[in-house]
Amino acid sequence: MLKSIYSLSFLLVIISTLTSQSSSYASEGMQCDHLVIAGAQSWFPYSYVQEGNKYYQGLLINSLKDAIEDKSISLSHWSDLPWKRAELQLNKGKVDIILGAFHTPQRAKTWYFSKPLANSELVLFSLNDILDVTRIEELYNKEVSYPFGMATGKKFAAIKSHIKTEHIVHHEQIYGMILKQHTDFGLLPRTAVETYLSQHKLKDKFKIHPLKLNSEAIYLVTSMNNPCLTKIKFIFANLKRVSQ
Repeated sequence: MLKSIYSLSFLLVIISTLTSQSSSYASEGMQCDHLVIAGAQSWFPYSYVQEGNKYYQGLLINSLKDAIEDKSISLSHWSDLPWKRAELQLNKGKVDIILGAFHTPQRAKTWYFSKPLANSELVLFSLNDILDVTRIEELYNKEVSYPFGMATGKKFAAIKSHIKTEHIVHHEQIYGMILKQHTDFGLLPRTAVETYLSQHKLKDKFKIHPLKLNSEAIYLVTSMNNPCLTKIKFIFANLKRVSQ
């Protein structure tokens, strides 16, 4: 009789555990049907937010939408987050996917990267009257501005201790700082610079220097601690490489 009671109790514990796990998985599945995205706001043509709009546009969001088509997944655009805050919210689990990031060893410790979706060349730019910079050493003791948290590539990272760094929140701030001579140079992806100068008719005031910096692969990323990691990995596997 005692054996029967123990056996029944053991069976009830197993059933309760399985039921609890099943309920947890179901809850996670429902939660993962809605993902929050953030990312670059001025990185033409890959990821950007038009003035007066709240939604991401560009090649990266298009690739993501294609990957989740017919999968009953909805996206919330947290488009007013500056880059560094987007990184922090990703690590906290409040952002599920960041649109557009470079790979670094530090990020790889906590982030899961998609396959490379494109490549982006980093460039140095300034006012037209600045002498051409052709060697990285020519930047020693100069002021260089770029977004807080942006990965700068190995060549530039190697001289950071020799330059004066000005971190900004939004790409647009760099152009104003250069025009007011509050900084010497800006550092951004080439396509972002070329598009901004063209759209704002500033090509006659700025130039891109011939200095060769790194060309970096562009990824979508999520946190390795994200509760929806399994589903996001599946989405990432279905992403298609983009082209301009």
